[in-house]
Amino acid sequence: MGKFFFPYWVFFELGVPIVEFLGMLYIIYYIVNDFIYWPVVILLAIAVYLLGCLFSTVAILMYSIHYKHYSKPKMILQLLIASYVESFYSHPVMLYAQLKGFFKKIFKIDTGWGTMSREGFNEEENQES
Repeated sequence: MGKFFFPYWVFFELGVPIVEFLGMLYIIYYIVNDFIYWPVVILLAIAVYLLGCLFSTVAILMYSIHYKHYSKPKMILQLLIASYVESFYSHPVMLYAQLKGFFKKIFKIDTGWGTMSREGFNEEENQES
């Protein structure tokens, strides 16, 4: 399974942020040059958003029915609200972080983490506890 899914995940994890960013640039270019027919764009954006909401709702409800992990309706409602807001808040933040990390890796920019060294456990501290 790993031989099949690994290339898939590498392609999408590396490719999707770049395609999204280029798509945003493409849309900005079209807006600046007035190539957009707004009624169709707005209807398409609403349809895509509602389809995403539908998928999220079905996934959350199937999980909560099957696993019974969320015992209160308030918990399910919070998950639904988070999934509906994700497109506007956390997804752009995630895209920014992915692109930043991607370009730091490509251009070999130091991330500032430094080197980490293992120190292990102190046997005296473990015996005192």
